[in-house]
Amino acid sequence: MTYAINFNTFKTAQQDPIYKLTEAQSKDITLSTDFQLFMKRADVEELDTADIVAIYNAYSDKPVKKFADREIAVDRLLKLFELVAIDYPEGEKVTVAKIEDTLDIEKKIIAKAKKAVETPKVKVDKGVTRAPKGEIKQARAGTKTAILIDLLARDGGATIQELANGISAFGKPWNERAEKVKDWLRWDINSVKGYGIEVLCYNSKNEPVYGLVYPEGITAPLPHIEKGIVIKKERAAKVVA
Repeated sequence: MTYAINFNTFKTAQQDPIYKLTEAQSKDITLSTDFQLFMKRADVEELDTADIVAIYNAYSDKPVKKFADREIAVDRLLKLFELVAIDYPEGEKVTVAKIEDTLDIEKKIIAKAKKAVETPKVKVDKGVTRAPKGEIKQARAGTKTAILIDLLARDGGATIQELANGISAFGKPWNERAEKVKDWLRWDINSVKGYGIEVLCYNSKNEPVYGLVYPEGITAPLPHIEKGIVIKKERAAKVVA
């Protein structure tokens, strides 16, 4: 197999394609001095070690500072040629003009492929958002609802995972069920207690960070009901009646 590489561009990080040529193409090839042909292992062995490293790093996704020895360097470069070289249209005579005509197209293909690898599409959770009700209600201290309210009311809010961790002590695997925690936000926090829910920001993992939204005129959550105190007041009221 014959490989054709622009011997200048790899040094300037342009990374023109390495072309793989058929035997027929390599026989009647006409290239400028900018292009070098590698028809056999001996052609690679004639390169300076620094050039082998430079070519390898220009086309590999795992650059190296040096190779253990020249034999390994030659083996790695030949293997890289096999992996990254692209076929030149079969049956066409290879000329400098034809190679240069295809460079823009190939560069776009390479750039698109690199962009797909470097910036993979990340699915962003839009999160749960709810407007506050006309009034808010107190939660009982120590309940899941009270814990969620406390976490959401913190400066900086809380992620779904932090909310799940907060209520995991109740013995159910809430920390494994993000959607269940979202249900608590929609129903218990918003529909029942009246608090609004908003996405304050997204953290470094693209996870939404939630916070509370209060009705007009309210700037903090209501204090939680201490269960023992409420029971005593109810009994006292019945005795008086």
